[in-house]
Amino acid sequence: MKTKQFTLLSVILLFFIFGCDKNSFEKNDSGTFTDERDNNKYKWIKIGEQIWMAENLAYLPEINLLDNRSETEARYYINGYYGTDLNAAKETENYKFYGVLYNWTAACEVCPSGWHLPSDDEWKELERTIGIEEEQLDLWMDDRRGVGIGTKLKSTEGWIGSSYGEMNGNGTNDFGFNALSGGYSTNGTVPPGEEGYWWTSTNEFHENTNTTENYPWARTLKYYHTYVDRQFFTKNFGFSVRCVKD
Repeated sequence: MKTKQFTLLSVILLFFIFGCDKNSFEKNDSGTFTDERDNNKYKWIKIGEQIWMAENLAYLPEINLLDNRSETEARYYINGYYGTDLNAAKETENYKFYGVLYNWTAACEVCPSGWHLPSDDEWKELERTIGIEEEQLDLWMDDRRGVGIGTKLKSTEGWIGSSYGEMNGNGTNDFGFNALSGGYSTNGTVPPGEEGYWWTSTNEFHENTNTTENYPWARTLKYYHTYVDRQFFTKNFGFSVRCVKD
């Protein structure tokens, strides 16, 4: 009798340890890795079958002035830094917390060995896993895809507006993705804390535009909304990068 009781208690205990949290992978499948190029250490998180960086990339081989734009040559920016001293740029708080902004050309080649810039489809796989409906995945530009999901992706600090109500500001980081608001850089800049933009590797023609050029897709989160926006941009914008494991 005691043996049966012990077995039953063991089964119950194992259920609570392994079975009660259907999203347990979000907490357990995580770790760190070191970029051998500069010894920066990054957190990673497994979400579904993918492994994502849980921080914005901070690899900075050189520093460009914020108004030094290009669609064809790699550019690297630190939001809010207006100098050209690489060491000084790496000492800024924006670099240490939010990482680097890259134009699309740089973004396509900047991930460390064993990692790569995710495609639009790889972002969709992430979004499908965390709860965006299938019929919403191809929506773009203010179509409010995945209302509420953006808040779950956002970091719990580093976003402005959290005092303006539950719809704004910092997120809940439910999935460990820890989306940080690095802002962006173009002819002007949006400072960190307000918006976050992340490049994809997918560069394609978009219907209903007045041009025959291709434009790369990106993902956008903003402090004042809760959804995950999908838009395309010209390649000279400076956006954050999240790499996904090969």
